[in-house]
Amino acid sequence: MNTNTITLRGTKIDNIFNIAKTYKNLFKVLAVALLNPSGFTCNTQGEKVKSGYISGIADSQGCNIWDLPKVYAMAKEKGLCVGGWYDKEGGRYYLDCSKSFNNESEAINFAKENEQIAIYHINENKVIRIK
Repeated sequence: MNTNTITLRGTKIDNIFNIAKTYKNLFKVLAVALLNPSGFTCNTQGEKVKSGYISGIADSQGCNIWDLPKVYAMAKEKGLCVGGWYDKEGGRYYLDCSKSFNNESEAINFAKENEQIAIYHINENKVIRIK
């Protein structure tokens, strides 16, 4: 018997260690989100992104913390970051997969293509509205 395989409610799950690692990292991202309620961007290991321009991607948005597992899974699959921010103008919290850019115009173009309302410049702690 393979010790890395378990059966959970009739479903065989291979490599339990990878599953445990995934949830560990998901909880790290959740901790970052809860400790930074006004906004955050981190990789799927829970490490905060420290510089750059951040844009969300289309079809990845959630609006509350319960959407985090879905957003996290998509970010992990696509090699992206997880981000969240509170839009004071719209009175709404956004949680989505995010992509980091070194160049502002590239970030703005990407954001427009992905129907975003703003990008975020981490270095200046500034939201840049594009809609």
